[in-house]
Amino acid sequence: PGSTATAAVSPASPRLGLAALQVSSIVALPDMKSSSPFLVGKLQSGAYCFRSLGTTDSTAANLRINAMGEINCRGRFGPWAQFLATSTAAVPGGDATGSEILLQGVGSGLYLYVDKDGNLAASTDPRSVRIQQVPLAAHLLTKPIGQLQRRWQDEVFVEEQRRKAAYALQSS
Repeated sequence: PGSTATAAVSPASPRLGLAALQVSSIVALPDMKSSSPFLVGKLQSGAYCFRSLGTTDSTAANLRINAMGEINCRGRFGPWAQFLATSTAAVPGGDATGSEILLQGVGSGLYLYVDKDGNLAASTDPRSVRIQQVPLAAHLLTKPIGQLQRRWQDEVFVEEQRRKAAYALQSS
């Protein structure tokens, strides 16, 4: 019957940094003053996409840094809505706890961070962002989370197949 998918999160200590970025896990940026959680997706290229759970009715609800450096949750799966993630733990002077990562927009080349006012911002200089998994019970969604996770996985799969087909046509 109807089973619901769950993200693997220890109730005592949520996963932080790169460890939080598991496919279909739910993550938050705790330094933001107002943030809905994000559903994590990973493309075959290794880039991550973050689906805003605050705008679940739209097919264009991925976090993005657009060409003008503006940040919103109206992306799909293009390069503006893809991010490369790097741990700051290995960087000299970096975060020893591993809770901070660098999220660099693939399309813009800009780094996502939370400014002093608690808002998302973009920078040409590497700036870290704190990220952690959110236990399923910690947010109040009206749609069953398993349904959202399955839909997200389907969308990522369809996008990857579309890209493969487009590449095959260009190569022939």
